[in-house]
Amino acid sequence: MEEADRLLFQKDCKECHDLTYPAPASPPDVQKANINTKWMKNAWFDHKPHQLVQCIECHTDAPKSKLTSDVLLPGIATCEKCHHEGKDAAVSQCSECHVYHDWSKAKPIQSTGTISEVLR
Repeated sequence: MEEADRLLFQKDCKECHDLTYPAPASPPDVQKANINTKWMKNAWFDHKPHQLVQCIECHTDAPKSKLTSDVLLPGIATCEKCHHEGKDAAVSQCSECHVYHDWSKAKPIQSTGTISEVLR
């Protein structure tokens, strides 16, 4: 059991979390990692399509990071290394990243006409 605890807390958990021990033989208090599901208010990002890229290619400060509270969000210049105009570039349309409308605040449209009336 002691070896399993050591592997769990000292190897796996410690890679991303700061650990504090309230008592010598007790399990550690694990601090919450600073990981949000959404960092940018009007944009979105999905790591899944970027799996062919090494993490440090975008998160260049990751090897120097020592705190779980560090935010290693790359700037737009990092994205533009791949996402730009050109034959060998990744898609670079604005809508790939930017969300312009907050649809949660959309109001229903009240209309007395129909599409066929408008198209006449």
